[in-house]
Amino acid sequence: MEYIKPRSLTFWAGTFSVLAGLVIGLHEARPIGWPGELLGIWTGGVGSYVLITNGLGLIGIRRALGR
Repeated sequence: MEYIKPRSLTFWAGTFSVLAGLVIGLHEARPIGWPGELLGIWTGGVGSYVLITNGLGLIGIRRALGR
């Protein structure tokens, strides 16, 4: 598993971005209350697809730079 680097800040930034995108996407599909709204405000109203794509890109770039 070359993609999982628990000591890398880039890995954790990407993981948080993916998780935030998933929570916001679930909140858009079925409102989950204040956690989804707070996360939506905190991320600046960016769409869930942007957060997920950005997170996967960060994780992929970390692997490419690690080679």
